[in-house]
Amino acid sequence: MTPAKKLSLCSAIVLGFFIVSLFFHYIQGIYLGASYPFSTYLFFPGDALGDFHGLCEMLARFDPFHTTYNGFGNNYPPFTYLSIAPFTAMGFQTGVIVYFAVSFVGFLLFMWTIFRSAGPLTDTGLLNFLILGALTYPLHFSLDRSNVENLCFLFTAAFLVTWRSKRETLAAVLLGTAAAIKVIPALFAVIFLRERRFRPILIAAFVALGCTALAMVLFHVSPAELLSIYRASAPSFQEFALHPFSPVQHSVSLLAALRAWTVLVTPEKGINPAWIASTVSTYGNLSPVLFFLIIGAAFTPWTETWEKLLLVVAATLLVPPISFDYKLLHLFIPFALFIANDKSTKRDRTYTILFALLFSAKGFWVIYADVTISVIVNAVALSLMSAMIIKTAAGRRRASLA
Repeated sequence: MTPAKKLSLCSAIVLGFFIVSLFFHYIQGIYLGASYPFSTYLFFPGDALGDFHGLCEMLARFDPFHTTYNGFGNNYPPFTYLSIAPFTAMGFQTGVIVYFAVSFVGFLLFMWTIFRSAGPLTDTGLLNFLILGALTYPLHFSLDRSNVENLCFLFTAAFLVTWRSKRETLAAVLLGTAAAIKVIPALFAVIFLRERRFRPILIAAFVALGCTALAMVLFHVSPAELLSIYRASAPSFQEFALHPFSPVQHSVSLLAALRAWTVLVTPEKGINPAWIASTVSTYGNLSPVLFFLIIGAAFTPWTETWEKLLLVVAATLLVPPISFDYKLLHLFIPFALFIANDKSTKRDRTYTILFALLFSAKGFWVIYADVTISVIVNAVALSLMSAMIIKTAAGRRRASLA
């Protein structure tokens, strides 16, 4: 498939799901008087922009590592708080408007680079741009939560754009900054390893460490104290992970999909505290193996660049026991390279459909509480894409050895 055809197919699917979701939830909420979660495919309306509000409270005294929010401690790297501080310093009302605008405009600019790489922008292309630029579920969910993940995505997206334009040093700086906000983007350095470019990797590492050190100095926290704070906050997150539905709702984790499926098949077992504790413990022991299996495939020479980035994103979304849907935003990074790849394969249509499915709102079936079928669909779609890439890589390896 050509890049333009991929974009058209993806846009058509996203638009279809958006229209159906819009009418489904409108009818449920307005005509039938149903309450959340039937009235929206987003999070609880009363907690709109809640993640940004929490960050405002934690940074009110510019001392996030000695402040808690709703009983939860700190699990972010130091630079995460420093990167969002310019927005929270404006106060909640002004800060969230500015942050919302920066997140949305930044996303649109990134999508514009994707469409420009697909060739001349026709009337159809412009329509597709408006659809994928404004109507995807990951964008809506991330804007609704206004989580710091938005900022991390913008730096990662800027890294990809500068890397593609051959500005290697700037790309490395942006990647290092993204990794300082949330560690996971550091794995995107795999694209430098493919070209045996170690200098940008060192630059990115130096920038990430420098940003972290700067934040620690400004927040007056030492390495030993930081580790102690992380240990002290662990029990609150472990308790959260054992909740019957909170870590499962709006998630893309394999564990969340397993728990949702169990409730779907055997409701009483799925919310049994003993079963949840046993499942979470067992999964915790197996998840590192799964993570390195997926990541290992990304670092082999038999995967294309977009496939490497897809596997990195898949590992970081699927494997953690708690993985909320705003992280789906990072799928647009490998999607950009997938669209730009003009080497047509027989699986292009399947990949395009799966990308579109992940980008679409599809919570039409509420399984329990506010957990919908989307939790299962997202995990299955992303797992299928990963399996297809790994199988293709294995085939290339056999062909190279023949």
